[in-house]
Amino acid sequence: MSQQTFTVADLQIGHFVILPVGWKDHPFMFSSFKLKNAEQIKVLKTLGIKQLKVDLAKSDPTLQQAIKKAQIEELQTPAPVAEISPPSKEQLQQQASKESKKSLKQADKAYQENLDKFKACLGRFNLAPEESYYNIKSQVNGMTQEVLENESPRTLHLIQAANSTDDMLYHSLNVSALCLMVANELGWSKEECEILTLAAFMHDIGLLKVPPQIRRKTTPFTKAEQNYYNMHPNYSVELLKKAGCYPEVILPLVVSHHERLDGSGYPKKLKENEIDEMSQLLILVNAYDELCSPLSFQKPLSPRSAIAVLFKGAGVKFNKTMLEVLVRVLGIFPPGSLVQLSDERYALVMTTNPKAALKPKVLLYEKGKTQSTGLIIDLETEDVTIKQIVSRDDLPEAVSRYFQQNVRNCLFFEPSDTGKPQ
Repeated sequence: MSQQTFTVADLQIGHFVILPVGWKDHPFMFSSFKLKNAEQIKVLKTLGIKQLKVDLAKSDPTLQQAIKKAQIEELQTPAPVAEISPPSKEQLQQQASKESKKSLKQADKAYQENLDKFKACLGRFNLAPEESYYNIKSQVNGMTQEVLENESPRTLHLIQAANSTDDMLYHSLNVSALCLMVANELGWSKEECEILTLAAFMHDIGLLKVPPQIRRKTTPFTKAEQNYYNMHPNYSVELLKKAGCYPEVILPLVVSHHERLDGSGYPKKLKENEIDEMSQLLILVNAYDELCSPLSFQKPLSPRSAIAVLFKGAGVKFNKTMLEVLVRVLGIFPPGSLVQLSDERYALVMTTNPKAALKPKVLLYEKGKTQSTGLIIDLETEDVTIKQIVSRDDLPEAVSRYFQQNVRNCLFFEPSDTGKPQ
């Protein structure tokens, strides 16, 4: 199309203009003509005309070329890119929290899947012992492969389960996962890790022979009840032997999981030189989980307090080297620890940081929110630190309610993204 609209200010000598007014409203001889001098442009400006048509086909050729060149350049010039503001600190925290919750959800799913598998196996223990054994063995192999094939240290996540009066399932899975991670840090072979993990899964099977009214009792045991309860390691061995398919190599570990290196344990009062290395690790990890989640009539200790109790017995009741590795796996502030930050805020440790033990991921207490909507921050990327571990008894009431008390704190390692068996 040869005719285009121009403003009067854009007119040049050589343009062929078509005036938008009648012949009575302008002083020119014609209403369409080629501009020959600057005076004609000046007269057009005085007429109050803002825009008019220009016939480019009748205008000077040099002007047509200049216009085409300008149009091409305009098309080739990229549109200005809108300036994007960097995300705010709050936006970055929200995104990081979202990723942390995703990892926790994956660990929780893996934990629940393993718990369900173990529960199903125990349900078939008496009716179909061989089937039950091979399913548990497959589960053990999957967990071992998951941990050993990952070169970098695995993070531990806090899994909050519903409280139960019968804790055997949670306890057995917790002890199994922790034993496996510590054994891996100690450099034990795949076969040793599998033996230990299988023993950890089955060490408390004998509790099924202890009457529920004793096992779930909410008041201290009588002497007779305590003696009955203390027989459960022997009962575990009896049941495993009766099944006829469990390897004999796990039996010493199972029967000695309540022994102590100084001979103060039960049921056989074995001493250090009578207890093999794998049994010593099972003894240690079993004690840690029982201190954190004891029998119904006993008061649970915080993870840090439980570690302190174990250190008091280091080299006497418990293997000191293994205890140091356990602490390395759990972190300086183990998952489940209630802490106060350097800015006075309260938080719950959710995930360990193997590369920076003093900087785990924590769930903040936020007024008006719940744990599911609260913010998880990574202390490695924040300008706050952990000031101190706090006791639940010392927390303000609202904070204590926020960090639910009636839950069973469990632990599980970070699952891989490869879809391998958990």
